[in-house]
Amino acid sequence: MKRLPKIVAPPASIRFILYTAIGILVWNYRSDAIQDLLLVGAFIFALWRHPRGFKLWLRPAGLAFLGAGALILLRLPAAGVTAVSAKELLKYADVVLAVLALPALFPTRRKIENALFYSAWAVVAVLAFDLARMVASLKGQVFAIGHELEPFAFGHSNLSAMMGGAACLVLLAFAGMLWQRRGVALACLGGVLICLAHAVCIASRGPQVALAGTFGLAAFVLPPGWRRKAVLGLLMILALVAVVVNIEQINPRFADRAALCSFAGRDVVWSHMPSLIREHPVVGHGWGTAVFEKDYHGSTPPESPFHFHHSHQYWLQVAFATGLLGMTLHLVGWGILAVRLLIVLARSPNISQRLLPALVLLLMAYVHLYGLADWPAGVVGIMMTALIPVALVVTDWPRES
Repeated sequence: MKRLPKIVAPPASIRFILYTAIGILVWNYRSDAIQDLLLVGAFIFALWRHPRGFKLWLRPAGLAFLGAGALILLRLPAAGVTAVSAKELLKYADVVLAVLALPALFPTRRKIENALFYSAWAVVAVLAFDLARMVASLKGQVFAIGHELEPFAFGHSNLSAMMGGAACLVLLAFAGMLWQRRGVALACLGGVLICLAHAVCIASRGPQVALAGTFGLAAFVLPPGWRRKAVLGLLMILALVAVVVNIEQINPRFADRAALCSFAGRDVVWSHMPSLIREHPVVGHGWGTAVFEKDYHGSTPPESPFHFHHSHQYWLQVAFATGLLGMTLHLVGWGILAVRLLIVLARSPNISQRLLPALVLLLMAYVHLYGLADWPAGVVGIMMTALIPVALVVTDWPRES
């Protein structure tokens, strides 16, 4: 019997280009049919090749989030704008299918690391192009009005800055993981500098504060042992103090005291949300922009120069959409994942073993810090949702041990 020829893996450079290109399609082409085909195809492939991987969703945290998703579907007919909400929900069907398939597509830590690595480089590629466009268009004014130059890389200045911050965290972790391979580690640090340069030019305050807070938290998450945590924590606190003292030089938009005191006008929508939540306290009003705009703007809210499409706060939006039941499911899901990641960290005295679970925990914290003063919409919401199966794989006891 004639033997089949052995399949030779492509060179590392070809893999890097190929996987980074796929990452760009996944993260930066929300309205393109090619992305729909890619995500739905990934779900079908996972269902065909590794259906047992879906069982990871049956863990307690996974069940909590599945319950929250089921609540959104069950509440849909009662929202009052069912057709519009269903159409809006259908736009994210490909993302939901791909997220459900992630534990089957990337069932091991090594595969999760690869997915994070190439996703980060895809973001760097998009932001590098956007940074070059900003500098070419604005030249010496890039620091002053870079925040206003449209179109933005990921649809909005805040979303672009958030994706850059996430890529920065991922590449810093990989620079540590791959420090023995100096060339790759230095390339990762180069990617970090691109992300930071873009963050400075685009000058989005919320993402910058969230990233600074995550760096502060990293001092207490990454190093093993309380002495190392104390030393690194002190150094990080001093660095953050230096940043705060010079914050107006880093981002002149922090000089706008009125905007800071009102959180750029968000305090108006926040003040009105509790009364809306009390109208449907158990199961909420329903999911989607159409539901929010109908119920918020139809309830004689306080006057504001802004037209709000959401509550600009993660937990207020969850409470509005899904009520106390949905909030409980979200709290249980995120809480379990955070505790399990902390347990994995406690079991990992070696810094190289700690980097991946620490990175996932910090990414979760990063998005939630941002969510305290804004709604993680668009691509940031997709990243936040994708972190759920990523954390499920990283904290899976048999694979972890």
